[in-house]
Amino acid sequence: MARKIEMRWDVLCGEDGWADAGDQAWPPVVPCPVRRRRVPGSGLMLAVFALVGCAWLWIGGPYAPGPAEAGIGVVLAREIEHSAVSTASGQPVSTTQLSGIEAGPAFSAVQLTVAQSRFLGSQAMVSVRVVDAARPLAYRESRFYEESTAGWQRIPPIPAFWGRGQTASSQFFDFHYRRLDSLAVQQAASVLDDRYVALRRAFGLSLPNTGENIRVEVGLDSVYGDRTQQRMRLRSPLLLPVPEPLTDGEMLVQSAQFVLVDWTISEALRSQTAAGAAQLSMPMRDGLRLWGHWQVGGPLAEYRVALMRAAFSLGTEAANEIASICQVLKGWQMEVQSASVGVVCPLSNDIVAGSVAEPTRLDKMPDVCTLSPDAAEAAAIDPGLSPIVLATLLDYAAETFGPGRLPLLLGSASVTCSWEALIPAVFDIPVGEFALGWRVWLEEEYGL
Repeated sequence: MARKIEMRWDVLCGEDGWADAGDQAWPPVVPCPVRRRRVPGSGLMLAVFALVGCAWLWIGGPYAPGPAEAGIGVVLAREIEHSAVSTASGQPVSTTQLSGIEAGPAFSAVQLTVAQSRFLGSQAMVSVRVVDAARPLAYRESRFYEESTAGWQRIPPIPAFWGRGQTASSQFFDFHYRRLDSLAVQQAASVLDDRYVALRRAFGLSLPNTGENIRVEVGLDSVYGDRTQQRMRLRSPLLLPVPEPLTDGEMLVQSAQFVLVDWTISEALRSQTAAGAAQLSMPMRDGLRLWGHWQVGGPLAEYRVALMRAAFSLGTEAANEIASICQVLKGWQMEVQSASVGVVCPLSNDIVAGSVAEPTRLDKMPDVCTLSPDAAEAAAIDPGLSPIVLATLLDYAAETFGPGRLPLLLGSASVTCSWEALIPAVFDIPVGEFALGWRVWLEEEYGL
């Protein structure tokens, strides 16, 4: 099959906007659109200046696509052809567009737009927007290149592009980052404060003392968190594939939120019993994590209904809805399991079709504490779906009986593991009455 790559270069002409080079040969000389001004005799003069200005900008000015841009364009075309779509981000400023037309089956449905390029000597940082028919959401990412005798080659991220170190503080966080991440930090700071407050309240914890801020380091290193030292290290949003319409600031908030949710659960468990953290079963801990995200907002909260539809066996449409949340979570370069919500991705139609026939049967739920082999065999809910079901149970319990029961539930888990014993002890009602209320609540709130 014939393969054809179309490349379009756009020229920014001051305040007059973008001028499309169209189908002209490279490098074209194109007139800039000129705004009409009601000044007698000035129209012709402005048109002449615009033509001369655009010609200079395109052929030899600072916006001219030189050999470097052309070389990188060739590499990008090759990456599309070989489906080499990988890591992370960028902010649209639109200077180059590259799309596959009549391409081979491996890349015919991929469109790539170069939003911005930065150069340091023989190295380049290129921000691109990728639209791939194999993925439900378009996304932004940054790619790095270096020129050698063999031409431009893809290389790992280059720290020098991030600039000098900077610091900033919010109510609960001290940020340490580099200049290129300053906008993301600015967008994230107050949002992260609000979510941290909501998260601690959801788990029945008081706010930390003033002056005990958490240190947040944003950089190129891998994610790291140490609750005892109140320190976390997050990857720059520019190193993550950012699904639209998320901003870099939202990506940074969610990166921190993954760490904070885990810390908060551990603190809530230790506030009830020193042994509690080690006794929670993995489905229960993942369910707590997912419920925590639902309480404070973000992508996992926005996809709450889609996750519920998948867990409660609502057909193949549910699996299709999950494709978006899977891509969003992989934006943090994680499979969903390591994103701490316990949902297997991609969620196959087979899993969904046979998932939970009777989701509110508490005797078929995974235990709260560490599962024994016998209990694991008795659990009827697929392990890839049980955290979602458990999160809905926690949601119902918190809304119906008040958030104060959650700490009591966690504390009681150090004594007994089964829901049949925990429900009467924590919520003061029989198991059957709790299950019926949960079922009615799911129908009324979500139509499940």
